[in-house]
Amino acid sequence: MWHVYFACFIAFFNSAINGYDLSVFNNLATFKSFGVSFTGNDDFKDNSSKYALTSAILQIGSIIGCFFVGLVADNLGRRGGMLVGSVIIVIGVILELVTNNLNIFILGRFLIGFGVVQVTTAAPTYTVEVAHPQFRARAGAIYNTGWNVGSIPASIILLGLSLNCV
Repeated sequence: MWHVYFACFIAFFNSAINGYDLSVFNNLATFKSFGVSFTGNDDFKDNSSKYALTSAILQIGSIIGCFFVGLVADNLGRRGGMLVGSVIIVIGVILELVTNNLNIFILGRFLIGFGVVQVTTAAPTYTVEVAHPQFRARAGAIYNTGWNVGSIPASIILLGLSLNCV
């Protein structure tokens, strides 16, 4: 039975990555060094159209990714959907990490959004499918708290960085 709980635990991370990413980006955009890297001025939010696009592109990627979720899950299963989504997210993160070009950064955000919808669609279904019937409702509820599990540590880490970088 422990392997079932371990599988559920891994699936919970699919919810946490969404909360982590959204929290990191929303806080990162307030750093002066981030704004200088991409727009040349101190405050990235001063350039509202670039900030809006960079923020919204994640959701645009998710909307477009919705059209492929069923196809991936039907052909590869829930675990396959989580794997495909995770690989796409990793590619998006790598693009974000290695560039100072805003367009490449936006492409990375798009890929993350595309991958997030894959994992956040497959993971809760997988969780309740593999969980023991007595544990299914709790497993689903725990999965939904994953967003906060990712978001809160990211906010705390970036708060600490902002206090040291300002």
